[in-house]
Amino acid sequence: MSWGYWGIVAGLAVVLAVFFICMELLYAHVRQAAKEGGLSVETGSGQPSGSTTKQAA
Repeated sequence: MSWGYWGIVAGLAVVLAVFFICMELLYAHVRQAAKEGGLSVETGSGQPSGSTTKQAA
């Protein structure tokens, strides 16, 4: 393969590396909070609560 193709391959590899590094930096605190048990995630039944539903009078 010529140098141009190797440049494209290297560029794609760098883009993927930067993507994964950014995801690691952005979501490191979420993973750390989940380990410590400080992350509160609501796991509801998927239905809205009574205060947000419209009820007929």
